[in-house]
Parts: sequence; structure tokens; C-alpha cells
Amino acid sequence: FSLLKIKVHNTTNHSRYFYHIFIIVILSYLILGVGLHGDDYVEINSMKGLGLWEFLNPQITQSMLSLPNYYTLEWVFPVLGYEYQWLYDVIKIIVHALSIYLIYTFAKDYFSLDRAFLFSLIFVLYPLHDTTTYWYCTLFYVIIPAIILYAHSLIRNNRICTGLLLLFLGTMWNYASPPYVFGMAMVFIFEKKIKKAVLFSIPGFVYIFYYFWIKFSYPDVERRINPDLEILSFIKNMLLQFVSFIESAIGPSYWLKVFYSINSISFISLISVLIITIYLFKIPILSQAKKINKPLLFGFIGVLLLSFAMYSLTGLYTHSAFNLGNRTTIYGSLLIAFLLATLLPANKISIVILLLIFVVPVFGLSDHWKSWNIHQK
Repeated sequence: FSLLKIKVHNTTNHSRYFYHIFIIVILSYLILGVGLHGDDYVEINSMKGLGLWEFLNPQITQSMLSLPNYYTLEWVFPVLGYEYQWLYDVIKIIVHALSIYLIYTFAKDYFSLDRAFLFSLIFVLYPLHDTTTYWYCTLFYVIIPAIILYAHSLIRNNRICTGLLLLFLGTMWNYASPPYVFGMAMVFIFEKKIKKAVLFSIPGFVYIFYYFWIKFSYPDVERRINPDLEILSFIKNMLLQFVSFIESAIGPSYWLKVFYSINSISFISLISVLIITIYLFKIPILSQAKKINKPLLFGFIGVLLLSFAMYSLTGLYTHSAFNLGNRTTIYGSLLIAFLLATLLPANKISIVILLLIFVVPVFGLSDHWKSWNIHQK
């Protein structure tokens, strides 16, 4: 029995190491060579020649609303400049690998291990928000939910102090955080853990207070909330948010994106997809599906609806499967990843579904971003 336990333990360790290496290899293939885009160049230009002291003591600008993001991710702009673009890609790989691990740790509270892994992988790399994978300036859209979900797991398992510290970090990271904080607090409410729900909400209220304090104290900071917004306009914006998300997530836009991504796939990526497909057909793809976890379902719906409300206050963003604006769809991708990880059947049909809506588009979009980077350079 002792020998059997050792054998099982070693097999589990080897399996774990395999998946760790697999994720790093896949992320490296997808991201290396993608380079810089959009506001990356704007930020580099604005920070050009910035000294260490000037960087450590930023002026009261938009960065004051996202100080953790400023100090952990934006230091590369004055240090690396336009050169060493491969280092930007390395940081993207590290952020995404860490995010997959943190979300996987959260998901283990609700899923079997294989479905928890699937949930984290789909959410982080879902093609609907490919901008967050390849555009350096939008990395915070991935790391914020990863930290907040991980903090949720810690608090759920009574590691309150560590969980709260990480929760404050994730919440103060950027103004994209409140929907996740209050949405995940709803999970505790539906689980009838009211004290933990209140505790989880506190950083969200702190950040909202801080946000408005900065906005009203420093008029030069960009105001994203429309000061002339009326109730009727807000309702119209909410409706537009809902319709545009449905269209981009399950409507013609997403299937057009799948089609165009297949057209963009390179020979090497096609071979990689075939190898992954053969491997998936040779192993048991998934454990048996269980019933939908209702608290988690309502929490993720809450995250999506709160994101609609946040964007409705600005009137500046609607959802799209295409262009650099598709980062906004990441909130709904949390719900999509949850439904797929929960409902996919434990048979080969799942492989076909995942290949069509996830694996092939991921590789095709990576090739598209790489070719566009070469073109723009």
C-alpha cells in the first residue's frame, strides 16, 4: 500500500508538472512576437526620458486611479522604450501564467480539478477578448479578476488576513475592479455567508470613494462618467450594453471571428492544433458534469450586469468581438467560461466544441496579431 501511494503521488506530480510546462510552452508560442500596439506607443512616448524619481512620484494624472498597475506593469515603458519588445511579451506570458494559476486555485472550490483547469484556461484566453492577451496596456483586465477570485478563495477558506490584503491589491489595481468585487460578494450572499459578503465588499466601497475623491479633487484627471447623464440615457445605455454583448458573444460577430481566425492560422499553428486534437482524443477529456452551482452562476451574472452599469455611466464603450475595444467583453467571458466548464459533456463532442470555439481561434488570432505587428513595424 505504501508503494502504491508513492506511485500515485509521483504520477500526480508528473502530471502536474506536465500541465505547468504545457501552459508555459503554449503561452510562449502564442505571445512571443506579438509586440506593441495602440496606447503602448502613446505611453512609451509620454514617459520617454523619465527619471527614477519622476517615475516613483507621478503627477496627479489618470495613473493615480491605478497605482498598483502603474508600479508593477508600466515601469517598462520608460525603461525599455520601443526596444526589447520581446521583454514586453515575456511579461505578458508571466502575467497570463500567474492568472491561470490563481483562477484555477479559485475554481477548485467549485469544480473537479480538470474542469477547474478548463475554466481558468477558457476565461484567460477566450478569443472574445484577445486584446487582453496581446495588448500590453490591457494586461490589468486579466490580472485584476485573477487576484480578486484568488482572494475570494482565501476568504472562503478562512484565510481572512491574506485574502483581504490581496483583495485590496486587486481592487485598487484599476477602475476595472468594482464589478468583480461586488459580483463575487454576491456569491457569499447566495451561500448565506453574510459576514464574508460584507467583508468582501469593503475594498470595493473604499475604491469607489477614492475614485470620486480623485475626480473631484483634481479637475485635470480625465472624467469618464458623463456629468449630463439622465436616467433615460442610462437605461438606453444598459440596453445597448446587453444587446451588443449578446451579439458579440453568441451572435454573427463571434462566428465571423472564428471564420477569420481560421483563415489567419499558419501552418505551424495548424500542426500544433492537430497535435493537441490527437492528444485530447486519446485521454479521458473531462470528468462527469455536475449541476450548476447557483451561487456562482448568480455571482458571475452579477459581475456582467455590474460591468454593463459601469460602462453605461460613461456611454463611451459598447461590446464588440473585434478591434482593441473587445477588452470590455472579458466580464461576460467569466460567465461563458463557467457555463462551458460546467455543462460540457464528458465525451468527444466536447473536443469538437472546444476546437471550434476556442482552440483554433486562439491560435489563428495569435498569428493575426503577429503578422499585424510585423506589418506595423
